Amino acid sequence: MPFTRAVWRNAAAELIWDDAQTSQTDEGTVVTRHGKGKNIDLNCVLTETTRADGSVKVALTVEKGKDVPDFVRVGTQLRIPQECDKVTYYGRGPHENYWDRKSGSMVGRYSTTVDRMFTRYSEPGECGYRTDCRWVELVDKDGFGWRFAALDANGVSTSADDAATLCFSARRFLHRDLESVEHNWMIPKRDFIALNIDLGQFGIGGDNSWGARELPQFRLSDNRYTFEYLITPIGK
Repeated sequence: MPFTRAVWRNAAAELIWDDAQTSQTDEGTVVTRHGKGKNIDLNCVLTETTRADGSVKVALTVEKGKDVPDFVRVGTQLRIPQECDKVTYYGRGPHENYWDRKSGSMVGRYSTTVDRMFTRYSEPGECGYRTDCRWVELVDKDGFGWRFAALDANGVSTSADDAATLCFSARRFLHRDLESVEHNWMIPKRDFIALNIDLGQFGIGGDNSWGARELPQFRLSDNRYTFEYLITPIGK
């Protein structure tokens, strides 16, 4: 991570959250939490609305100070049972793709697994991302799991037709696990799947073959973003 963005390394883990506030609306039961950065000028509002049909609407708003470097990623991370490793999604594929590396990835319906989404680079690093997704499903061998569907994409346009989209990755490890290993076989295997459901993350860059920053249009440079998606339980 470039030095100027190092402030984001532990920003999510160090958020200081207020007590949850609950309310009842016509839509369902609403739980709202406010988070504030410990060592960074950052404010978050996370709202979860549980509906009568069992679905949950997740709404995230993040706002940083004007002197804070660009966001690295805007989204949420969930931990789901390790058995839910069968992945189907409608978005760009079939291989990994990123904001500035997706023109060769066609939008379609793809099926894969969490293990097959892992890219074995010579040095472990960021991998397996999917962009411009309308929805993604993760289920176990019996077909039980969840669907995550984009509801809103304010602040940044990530698809050609401006439809609501999300980005995601699903791994058997946490991103910080990659920072202390030199080879793929050294990556610890967690007893859960770390699922990132994102508005997006900054581009890869490297247009000069190595080292160049991503172009301005592939940066999360706004000070405020909002993101919404719907979690729906599925099963046979």
